[in-house]
Amino acid sequence: MTTENKTQLTIELDDALRCRLADVARRKGISLSEYCERVMEQAVAADEPKALTPDEVDAWLERLAKLRKETFGDRVLPDSVPMIRKMRGYED
Repeated sequence: MTTENKTQLTIELDDALRCRLADVARRKGISLSEYCERVMEQAVAADEPKALTPDEVDAWLERLAKLRKETFGDRVLPDSVPMIRKMRGYED
């Protein structure tokens, strides 16, 4: 890995953990820094929110439509915008 576009990060580690990390990195034939970067990249990728695929969006919309139908049937509900504006003090 190149050091281009990289920032140094200093963290405190338990000595035993540092040794374990160094041993694994050595077995993989990479530097401790590179190994830690790979581990952190995997952890962050797992924790980042994922964008929904078009099929997942369609499935959610179908679920919402089904829930709306179960809850309200075919009723057309009145427009709530005037009530919300009044509650917010935009109208008298």
